[in-house]
Amino acid sequence: MKINKIRYYRMPSFISHGIIGYLLFGKRGMYYSIIPDIVGFAYYFVRMFLKIDYSNLKFEDIVRWGDIFPQSEMNEFDWLLYNISHSLVLWFLIYYFTKDKAVYAAIVSIIMDIFLHENSVWSGPAFMFPLNTYRYDGVHWLSLKGIIITLFIKLVLFCLSSRMIQRIIQFLP
Repeated sequence: MKINKIRYYRMPSFISHGIIGYLLFGKRGMYYSIIPDIVGFAYYFVRMFLKIDYSNLKFEDIVRWGDIFPQSEMNEFDWLLYNISHSLVLWFLIYYFTKDKAVYAAIVSIIMDIFLHENSVWSGPAFMFPLNTYRYDGVHWLSLKGIIITLFIKLVLFCLSSRMIQRIIQFLP
């Protein structure tokens, strides 16, 4: 089955980011892990919601969210917000000034986005923005490989004790 046919029937990646952030850092980690996507897409989603013809909207249309929110509708400002919110440069600076280790949840989300976006389906983040706009062409998060990788990460974190996770986090700078 082609990726563009199955992509509409899976949960958005920000939910996976929230789960992984929560498993690593608790509630603060959950919040930090979804901030890149919330900030990166807020303006775009508002614009798209204003364009929807709600009088003809069916449940099937909602499930096929990729048809409602196509990447082709992203404008320059949308891409700027996406690039800023998914910049490892920005998030490492945020960590440097806050020293809040929960910020690593956002960094983990962005690292996952780097490798789990395929440019032919949805371009991944320009993770070194503003230094450059390179986008790694990875495996799509809704391909079989992407789903297995994401589920494996969640499973490993779920199986680790919170004490073990805290010991790992202590090693972070």
